[in-house]
Amino acid sequence: NGVAPAANPGLAAGPARPKLPADAQRGREFFSDQVRGLTRCSNCHQADGIGMAVTDPLASVPENVAALRQIATPQIETATAEGDTFPALVLNRNGAQTKLYDLTVPPPVLRTFAKGVVTFKPGSGWNHSTMLTPYNDKELESILVFLRAVVK
Repeated sequence: NGVAPAANPGLAAGPARPKLPADAQRGREFFSDQVRGLTRCSNCHQADGIGMAVTDPLASVPENVAALRQIATPQIETATAEGDTFPALVLNRNGAQTKLYDLTVPPPVLRTFAKGVVTFKPGSGWNHSTMLTPYNDKELESILVFLRAVVK
């Protein structure tokens, strides 16, 4: 009938994202690349509105690819619960429940246990660099360019 559909007044448009330079856009694509399967960055990290915020947002972007590959993960502990021992990122251990991400396989699995069921030991064999193996250095540099453009 030639009449445009009415806008939905219940949905407010969010602020428009600034257009990323081409090299940062390429890094954004690698960050969330479906071809990488479960080891893509966006399975644990959120940036520019994409990904899962499993970990705290990046406080600072690593200086270069070597620094990215060597990111320390002291917050990862070894958890034991119900006969299982696994690397864990603990969200909450105080209160009636313990909540943590089990990092045994990607993507991390959120698990909840009753108080006192889980024991922890500092450190683990889990290593961030293992998650980067699907990427070559050029792709990781593109991801760093993207992160520098969007992480404030």
